[in-house]
Amino acid sequence: MTRFVPTRGRRPGAALARLAGMFSQQESFLRFSGTHTPEQAAQWVRDQCGVSSRAELDHSPAAAKRFHDRVRRPYAAYMGADQ
Repeated sequence: MTRFVPTRGRRPGAALARLAGMFSQQESFLRFSGTHTPEQAAQWVRDQCGVSSRAELDHSPAAAKRFHDRVRRPYAAYMGADQ
């Protein structure tokens, strides 16, 4: 029997914001984005997506599309080529 265990402190709709935050902490993402600090990388993501807060990625379909098109997919391709 599968038991549902709620995850404390996590909103189910915040997946893209969390992913963007994780990317910003990775050295490989700093190289990819041409930034030097996690704060600069976070700003770069916001600029690419046209948002003022990462939370908007989970609430705006247009921002989510820009995240996938301008950040996630190119970064995945970069990581594939970087190996």
